[in-house]
Amino acid sequence: MMYSTAVVIPTFNKARYLALTLASLVNQTFSDFHTIVVDDGSVDDTRETVDRYIGRLSLTYVYQPNAGRSAARNAALRCCTTAHTVLFCDDDRLLPPEYLEQHLAAMGNAERIVVVGRKRSVLSWWEPDVLPLAHRQLTLLSSRHGRALGGLAGLPLTQLITESDLLTRWDESIGQWDLGEEADNFPSAQVDTSGAVQAPLSWLYVTTANLSIRSPKLGKSIFFDDRYAGWGVEDTDLGYQLFSDGIPIKFEPSILNFHQIHATGPGGAAANDSARRTQLAHNFARFCFKWGDLEPYLVAAAYGRLTAEEMHQLAVEAAAHKGTLLVNELKQLYAKMLEAMVDTTPTSTEGQA
Repeated sequence: MMYSTAVVIPTFNKARYLALTLASLVNQTFSDFHTIVVDDGSVDDTRETVDRYIGRLSLTYVYQPNAGRSAARNAALRCCTTAHTVLFCDDDRLLPPEYLEQHLAAMGNAERIVVVGRKRSVLSWWEPDVLPLAHRQLTLLSSRHGRALGGLAGLPLTQLITESDLLTRWDESIGQWDLGEEADNFPSAQVDTSGAVQAPLSWLYVTTANLSIRSPKLGKSIFFDDRYAGWGVEDTDLGYQLFSDGIPIKFEPSILNFHQIHATGPGGAAANDSARRTQLAHNFARFCFKWGDLEPYLVAAAYGRLTAEEMHQLAVEAAAHKGTLLVNELKQLYAKMLEAMVDTTPTSTEGQA
């Protein structure tokens, strides 16, 4: 099958959210695309959900035993070798009708380019006690919905946005439950690169939930490293590979999609968040050890302590001294610090997608 653009969606046990993601693809203003859904061992009704969209979307469903997000995305890449552009989306994102068109416009005629957008939060399903809602989001919900929100609190599970809503009244349904900006990967390092040259830390921006790529090496010599376990950094690793290959990475804040707020683990929201932060720290340490370059070590040491501009300047200076005795000694020092701070023993891959 020949198609110009492939949309890759890995999924694991999130059928009700995936249904809305697929619905948001139906009315895209750009229509020459093929969607590849890789089911990473789901035991819910994911297959039935995808089947409902066969015929409404150009669609391929791939099932694999649970192996994690990276393996799922690599499986998808093996299915889209003819695509000129690959766009990655998660199974919990809602895409505005002009979303694909915006990505392609940002890419222009470039043969080698990466475009990364931003996200906002949206509440599509109400599930009491497990949703990771911030105080500002609860305040917004209370002010907007008042008494109705109190009624939701007593319900076990309530759908707030339906597939029909997205197909027939997108603006109204999203506007009602839009909970504002949500930080994505390493927000404190982001600078607007939409009209600028390659930023020295632009590899940090890469997030596979709002990402388009053109590269003849994607899925061949550049792919997802499935040795990262748990949550986070496999997309950062992909970004570092693309950056190292000299591919421009553009952060386009005008391109957004909506992240459906959902439970992030089997426990309460606070415990799930803590577990994810631990996994992220472990994986970023593994990332530093894997590549052995000074820039990742500097990010691990300076992130949250410096402004975005200061971090980028630090990366410029590190690159200028590459291979010197000072840089080599600094890398050894940072490696020892990380080894002392983080246990990088892999955790289970179950539920990664």
